[in-house]
Amino acid sequence: MDKILYICTADYIHFDFPKRKWWLFTKKSRVAYAVFSDVFSDKDLDIRLQIREQYDSDYRVFLDKNYRKEIFRSFLLEVMKEKCAKKHSFEILLVIDPIGEVLPDILPEFAEDMNDLAILTDFPERYAESLEIIEEETGLPGMVFTDYRDFSRYQRHVCGDKKVLVFIENGNDSSFYRFSKGSLLIDLSETESYRKMVLSKRMETECVSLPNFLDNIVKNRYNSLVNEGLFQIQGISYVLGEHKKRMEKREGIKKWKKRKIF
Repeated sequence: MDKILYICTADYIHFDFPKRKWWLFTKKSRVAYAVFSDVFSDKDLDIRLQIREQYDSDYRVFLDKNYRKEIFRSFLLEVMKEKCAKKHSFEILLVIDPIGEVLPDILPEFAEDMNDLAILTDFPERYAESLEIIEEETGLPGMVFTDYRDFSRYQRHVCGDKKVLVFIENGNDSSFYRFSKGSLLIDLSETESYRKMVLSKRMETECVSLPNFLDNIVKNRYNSLVNEGLFQIQGISYVLGEHKKRMEKREGIKKWKKRKIF
């Protein structure tokens, strides 16, 4: 798998596929490929771009699990740099991470200026070492919860009107977590479903997502290369899709004849 795979429609990124007579007849869906390189946590990672004529979404992002740590760290640092103009602008850090695969390794970097830390996870043992490091280096004792009701009570008693920073990964789309007014929610999921749910609820919570961060990187790189005349497509392939279904249907019709294309 590519380190970062970004799939989008041609209309979304303003790419024009070459027109051909045979395509006007068959309507096969074409896919164009390109590769960008960008730096994530001092590592050069390739971004594989797929531009599709037909897709069920404007864009989607898929990450290689071996490079999630570097990508997460770069994303969080970029957001913190942009959103936290003043030091100590957030007093409390909340982490919602059911699985606990990546965030435990990078959490100490982002907890040093916090006054309170609470984690909601199904695997508290995966955060044990990180919490020891944070307490040893900063004196901040973090709390771990496995039940959302206890986590919610903690928020009511501790958060109040304070500014809260929230990291969430693999959040359940059917669960809507409530946070205090003025919170900043950083969604590390590969889809935007949770961010869209937050926005649809019209809560007074700002939400930024990892897919949107990578989307901006790809669009900026693509536009700059197009403007400079340096953008190179590596190749175009075809997705059978509906065309394949039509062919299978024709095989069952004995008298079907191939039409000529003029």
